[in-house]
Amino acid sequence: MNWTRRWIAGSMAFCCSAALILPTWASQTQQDAEPSTAAVEATYFGSADYNMRGLFVDSFDNRDYPNAPGCTAAVLGGQADEIVTFAKNNRFNTIFYEISPQADAMYRSSQLPSSRYLVSAEGEMILSDPLTFLTQTIEMENIHFCASLSMLYAGEVGASYAEDSPVVEHPDWFITRGSSLYFNPALPEVRSFWVSVLKELIEKHSMDGLLLHDLSALGDAADIPSIALLVEECIAAVQQ
Repeated sequence: MNWTRRWIAGSMAFCCSAALILPTWASQTQQDAEPSTAAVEATYFGSADYNMRGLFVDSFDNRDYPNAPGCTAAVLGGQADEIVTFAKNNRFNTIFYEISPQADAMYRSSQLPSSRYLVSAEGEMILSDPLTFLTQTIEMENIHFCASLSMLYAGEVGASYAEDSPVVEHPDWFITRGSSLYFNPALPEVRSFWVSVLKELIEKHSMDGLLLHDLSALGDAADIPSIALLVEECIAAVQQ
C-alpha cells in the first residue's frame, strides 16, 4: 500500500491547517512533500522536547485508506493493521487520518453523509467504518491518533451528491471557485455546522487531537478573517 505522507511544519499554521487541543496540542501545519514520502516532526502535547513523527493517511480519491470503495470489514481491518504496522516499524508515533475529505464522513455520522470513497455511492449505509478499525488497532500500540478534516472543500460542481449532503440540503452555504464547491466560512450557520460535527466526533470516538487542513483552499486573502473565526469557534467547542 502506498500511503500519501506529508510533512507537518510550524511556519504556515494559519494558512494551511490548524490543530485543535484534545486536551493539549501544539499548532501544526501541513506542507506537501513528494507523494508517498514524508514524516512529521513537531512539539507535541506541550513538551518542548517531544519529537513527533506523524504519518498522514489520506482518504481522498482512495489514495491510502480505504484503497477502494465498498471494502469488506475484513479488508478494512487488514488495511488498518498494515498502516499501524508500517507506522510502528518506521518509528512513527502519531497517525493523522483524513476522516472527512469533502463534506462527507469515513465513519458513522448524523451530520455528514457516508463518503463516496468508503461506500459504493455517497450516502449509503456504512456497515464497517475505517475510523473505528484504525483507532481500535492503534489503541494496541504506543501510537497517538489525530483525526483530520477538510472543512472548506465540498466537491465539484455538477457531481452527484447524497440527499443528506450539505451540498443538497443547504446550497446557499457554498461558494464556487472554478469548478469546485467550498463551504462559505463567513456564514454563522456553516461554522455552527462544523462545530456540531466536531462535537459528535469527539463524543463517539477516542482520539488525541484534530487537524483542520486545507484551510487555504479558497485562495483569497479576503477569506482569512472568516476562516480564522471558523477555527476559533471549533477550538472553543472542543475545549469545553
